[in-house]
Amino acid sequence: MTTNTIKPTKRFPAKASIGFYCLALLAVVSLSIWSVYNTSSAFNQFAEHIEKLELELDKLRSKEASATAAAANIEDFRALKLAELRRETAKVAQVCAEFQYEGIATVLLLIGFSAFLLYHNKRFVSESEVHVETTRKLALLVETSFDGIFSVDGQLLIQSWSPACQRIFGFSREEVLGSTLSLLWPPELGHELQVYRKAMAEGVVISPYESRALTKSGKEISVSISASPVLADYDRVDGMTIVVRDVSFETTMRQQKEDLIAALAHDLKNPLIGSNLLLEIIREDFATMGAESVRDMTSRLSATNNRMIETINEMLDVYRLESGAIEIVSKPTDLSGLCYELEKDFAFAFERKKIAFKSEIAADLSVLSDPNLLRRIIYNLLDNALKYCTEGNTVTFSASLCEGGSTEIAVDDDGPGLDDSERRRVFQRLFRRPVSATGSEGSGLGLYAARLMSDLIKARIECQSKINSGTKFKIIL
Repeated sequence: MTTNTIKPTKRFPAKASIGFYCLALLAVVSLSIWSVYNTSSAFNQFAEHIEKLELELDKLRSKEASATAAAANIEDFRALKLAELRRETAKVAQVCAEFQYEGIATVLLLIGFSAFLLYHNKRFVSESEVHVETTRKLALLVETSFDGIFSVDGQLLIQSWSPACQRIFGFSREEVLGSTLSLLWPPELGHELQVYRKAMAEGVVISPYESRALTKSGKEISVSISASPVLADYDRVDGMTIVVRDVSFETTMRQQKEDLIAALAHDLKNPLIGSNLLLEIIREDFATMGAESVRDMTSRLSATNNRMIETINEMLDVYRLESGAIEIVSKPTDLSGLCYELEKDFAFAFERKKIAFKSEIAADLSVLSDPNLLRRIIYNLLDNALKYCTEGNTVTFSASLCEGGSTEIAVDDDGPGLDDSERRRVFQRLFRRPVSATGSEGSGLGLYAARLMSDLIKARIECQSKINSGTKFKIIL
C-alpha cells in the first residue's frame, strides 16, 4: 500500500462574491445619496433666485405707482431693473444647466453600475449552472461506474454507496450507511484501517493496491483499492473517497497461468532429461551400438519430442481459447470423411501399444460446424484413450445419427476408468490422474481444451465412466 502527497486546490468561498456585490451596492447607494443631495441644493438655489425676482418685481411695481412724477426717469429705471432681471435669469439658467449635467452624469453612472452588476450576476449564475451540471455528471459517473465508489467521514463511517458497491459486496445502501469501514475488511487486515486514518490526517492519496475484502455472505474476495481525501474549505480534510474493483477473476486467471507455466515446465523437464540421457548414450556408445539399438533409441527420442510438441500445442490451444483468439468458421462438414482420416492417423499408434482399435463410422454423415475445431476435439479424445489405455484394452471409435436429428461421436474404451470424483473433474483445467493409477501422465489440458472448443461450436461433450470399467466420451452435435 503506497500513499502520494497531494496539494489541495484553494478556491474563493462563496462569501467573497457576496461581499463584493454588497460593496458595489453600497457604492451605488452612496452615489445616489450624493446626487440627491446636490440636486436638492440646486433646487434650493433656484427657489432663492425666484423669490428674489418676485421681491424685485414687487418693488418695481410700487416704485412705478409712486414715481409718476419721475416719469422722465422711469424708462431708465425699468431698463436697469430689466438688466438685473436678465442677470438673475442667466444665473438661474446656469444653475439649471449644472443640475441637468449632474443628473445626466448620475443617470449614466447608475446605468454603468447596473450593467456591471448584471454582468457579474449573469457570470455568477452561469458558473453556478456549470457547477450544478458538473455535479450532476459526477453523480451519474458514480452511479454508472463499474468500479465501486463510496465515501467515509473522519470516523471512517460510510456516508455514500454506489450501485457497483452493492454488486461487489452484496450490501444495499440502507444496510451500510453509517456503518464503520471495518464491516468490509477481514479481521486480520484491520491494521489497514490505521493506514486510512493516517492518510486522512495527512491529506495524502492511497495508490491502488490489491487486498482482500468481505462480502455480505462472509466470503473473501480479491479487490483493488485506492483512496483520496475529500477536501472541505481550504486545507481541511473532511473524509475519503474509496474506489474498489473486484479482481477475483483476474487473480484466478493469474494463478491459473502460473499453474499452467509450472505444469508445462514440469511436463517438459522430464522428457528433456530423458532425451538428454539417450543422446549421451548414443554419443558415448555409438561405435559399439548396433543398428537396431540406434533405431530403438532414435524412436524413443522421436516419441519424447512428439510428446513435448503435443504438450506445447495443447498449451497454445488453451491460451488461444481462453483469450478468444480463435475464429469460428462454421460450414457444412463431411463428418464421415473427417473421422476416417483420424482413424487412419491413430491406427498405427494403437497397434504399436497393442490396443485393439475398432471403428463404427456411419457413411455420409454431414454437420454444420467448424471442421478444424471439431477435428481437434475428436483428436484430443482419441489421444486421451491412447494415453491411458494399456496393452489388451479395446478402443471403439464411432459416429452415428441419433433420433431427433442430432449426431453423436463417441470414443469408448475398457481401460482403467474413473471414479465419481474424477469423472466430475475430468474436464477441469490441469486435472490429471496419478501416474500410479494409469501408468501414464498427461498435461491436464487436452480434455479441458476439448470442452472449451465444444462450447465454441455449440456442441455438448459428456463423460461416462466407472472405475475399472472403462470410459466413454461423447460429442453431440
